[in-house]
Amino acid sequence: MEKIKNIQCGVASFADVSRFNLYYVDKTIYVPAIEKTRYIFFVRPRRFGKSMFISMLSLYYDIKPHKPFEELYKGTWICDNRTEEQGKYMILYFDFSGIRQSADDIQQAFNFYCACEVEGFLDKYSDFISENLRKKVLEIHDISEKLLFLAKGLQKANQNLYILIDEYDNFTNTLLYPSGGQEIYKQITRQTGFFKDFLEN
Repeated sequence: MEKIKNIQCGVASFADVSRFNLYYVDKTIYVPAIEKTRYIFFVRPRRFGKSMFISMLSLYYDIKPHKPFEELYKGTWICDNRTEEQGKYMILYFDFSGIRQSADDIQQAFNFYCACEVEGFLDKYSDFISENLRKKVLEIHDISEKLLFLAKGLQKANQNLYILIDEYDNFTNTLLYPSGGQEIYKQITRQTGFFKDFLEN
């Protein structure tokens, strides 16, 4: 007899769905539609499953998953309908809710967080990345330049990179509330702001 699934709020890890027998509204049927465009932007209300969906995508496309595909996707539509792109990408995953939110040193905090994620990416996919490219990426301090150099290097090596960003506006939105926050927000996201440069790269 199948166990009754648990209903959880606030769980954003797709890997935890099977691990903890959680109730999951299957949205894997949308994967083929996603593959028809290069740039995807999800705008939905809070608690609408955006983070869970991105987590599902990261595991689906990962060339180096930590669990077998069938174990992760058992019972979903995509389990029996894999696309050709499945398991073909190195995944660079950013969750901007993890950035320390302070207007005083927001750029430094942003660069530190992103640099840590890129370093973790280089470690995870060390079997696919040349030591020369790894060293050069680590030497670059500006995160926008670091990301651009990494992407170009992987492109030359015919390696596929998939960049996923969750909570993209989390840390910038917190700047809007204090006095003078709107001006800081504009500096970061417009004109020559570091966040705008990052997204463009």
